[in-house]
Amino acid sequence: MKTSTDKEKDVELYDFITILKKSKPIDYACYKYTHDLETIPSICNENETDANCPDHIPTLPDTIAHLKLLKALGKLKRQVMEENPDSDHIKIWKVYVTNAVRRFIIFISSLKKYLNSDVNNHVDENTIFYTSGNSQTTTLLDQLLPPLDVIMVWHSFLLSPRSFYDNCVRNDILSFGMFPLPLKKISESIENATFEYCPSKNLKDRYLEIIRSFTSDSEDLAYDNDNISMFEQSLSITCPCCEETILTDVPYTNEASTGFSDKKFSQKINYTKCKCKFNELISHEELRKRQLYSDMTNNKPLPGLFKFFSTVISDKYLRQGDTSKLKEYINSEFRELGLEGVRSRSLEDIIDYTSKNISYGDRMRTLLELYQNMNLIDLSVHGRLSIWEDLVDRVERQYKFTSKMNEINWLHSPHIEIGLTESTVRYCRFFELLSKYGDQFQLIPTLDIDLIWHTHQLSMHYYFSDCLNCEKGCVIDHDEKIELTKLDEYFDRTDSLYKERYGEEYSICHCWNHLRDTAYSPTKKSKGNKKFRIEKRRPKQSYSSLGITNISIHDTGCIPST
Repeated sequence: MKTSTDKEKDVELYDFITILKKSKPIDYACYKYTHDLETIPSICNENETDANCPDHIPTLPDTIAHLKLLKALGKLKRQVMEENPDSDHIKIWKVYVTNAVRRFIIFISSLKKYLNSDVNNHVDENTIFYTSGNSQTTTLLDQLLPPLDVIMVWHSFLLSPRSFYDNCVRNDILSFGMFPLPLKKISESIENATFEYCPSKNLKDRYLEIIRSFTSDSEDLAYDNDNISMFEQSLSITCPCCEETILTDVPYTNEASTGFSDKKFSQKINYTKCKCKFNELISHEELRKRQLYSDMTNNKPLPGLFKFFSTVISDKYLRQGDTSKLKEYINSEFRELGLEGVRSRSLEDIIDYTSKNISYGDRMRTLLELYQNMNLIDLSVHGRLSIWEDLVDRVERQYKFTSKMNEINWLHSPHIEIGLTESTVRYCRFFELLSKYGDQFQLIPTLDIDLIWHTHQLSMHYYFSDCLNCEKGCVIDHDEKIELTKLDEYFDRTDSLYKERYGEEYSICHCWNHLRDTAYSPTKKSKGNKKFRIEKRRPKQSYSSLGITNISIHDTGCIPST
């Protein structure tokens, strides 16, 4: 039987350990951003022009650090399941993720308060965007690491770049949004053998110092979140209109499945300071109606305005449209409906009634339909920042990709460098196709391309820079609403575009023979060219078939054209 020392020696043999040990701090996007350094050269094909290849392609250490994080997240979920062996695993994970989202909201709300920065309700998007490089925020974030469950939510949120941007702008925390996920510190805090997350005491203490500026609740001040119980934990809910508490001791779930994390959430108001004349039976739909009414009666921009109709990150043609009157028109219809109309109608009926404007009806509906899927767990955090994205659903959907990556077990491939280098080249090409055709076609990434794409998005500042400098000049988002019946059609179209543009197969076999003949590797930088070029070479051997170029059903690429 091998001793622990023998196992550690075995781990040291893996190529990913060697690559990380040889890497330099500047190889990581988070370090470059924190230290305000020029970007290092990217990998691109010698037949491609500099203009077509993004400037901030993820490096090998960045991608490996990301794979380590996915391993740690997989381990986290297994631990939650193992600690609750007799529970409904779907339910317990939903409760855990809901609580993790709440802790993430506490984190960003604490950050906002610690920096003594008030929310700007009269948001000027251009001003916020072009002054987002806040050195105080950057310095602070560089000194801490959140718990793994909070990082899990942060990670998933970043992978919906336009929604993440919208929420950050509305809450005037874009300086946080632009800070790359600190993959270097995260990787250094994850053990190479067990993938246990063990950040240093200093990083933990600095994080908790920020949280203490916002709350004194002992449960909120716990760094680790490993004692989750499905039925024992509870929360309080505030009314989004008056900010008064309307529910106390609300279970996350119960045997009747009417707790907050349940789809059939239903609780009667048990705290009566709220004077708003809404229904007393609180459900998810009721909270969403109240949130809509609140948003209609304050000066804050509507959810989704900067996602779909941004004057900075939208397609240049959409930027020319006048969206300043959108809320005014919605408000006009809403006032006509009145409070009684809101109380007596379903959310769907309210949206139909309010978005009947001939000129702006489609755009109004685009914004209002977001309310149908909101998970308003932020209402359980007093003094919170308002987050409209359903982060619970986002984390759960992201885990499908996490599980697939961990199943592939790419980190333990003896030829990880060869595979990731080739996948990076393939992503450069896919990104070019997105920038050219993303507003015309749904483009489907393969799993290996999706990995690099995700890693790119974890640095929003650099990803946005590359998108805004591409041919379409707008931020390329994920479209996760694709119909499965259309998946093969869209993949075939992507495959055809790829073969036509690059003369190579899109979905390829990663068996030993293929990589032995066609693997890529970086060569020395050409004089006067800021990019690394690549050439084909013959590696000594390759890794076995892993299915990494199979179709990825997690995300599709598109440029919103609303």
